[in-house]
Amino acid sequence: DNIIKTNKLMCLDLDQTCIFPLQYEIYRAISMICYDENFDDLKILHNIEHFLKGYKSVYHISNEYLLEGLDLFNYISLNSLYCLGIDDDISYAKYKFKMIQWLIENKDSIIDIIKGVNNEETNSDFSYSI
Repeated sequence: DNIIKTNKLMCLDLDQTCIFPLQYEIYRAISMICYDENFDDLKILHNIEHFLKGYKSVYHISNEYLLEGLDLFNYISLNSLYCLGIDDDISYAKYKFKMIQWLIENKDSIIDIIKGVNNEETNSDFSYSI
């Protein structure tokens, strides 16, 4: 129940941790599984599309719920950067900030993916493989 598995990827189903609202946990999983600052935009969007397809095939959540989660995740994540101490290593904070910035800059594309995930004919202009 806590593993999402495809033929190439296995990951923990972080929404089962119940630390934050489900919407937040879905985007936290996306940020850890789909985003890599070394990937180009299409690779990350492709990863997000496949993650959400797999997730929604198991858990039936609405597009509206997912759309609300994106802003919630960004808000909580940005606020968490405020908690850094003066002696903390800020390399992770810099990485996280780049990731949040990427999510904000690519919000329209993510919205398009969310709206297309329910459609069996979701376009796959993304030509990458995971």
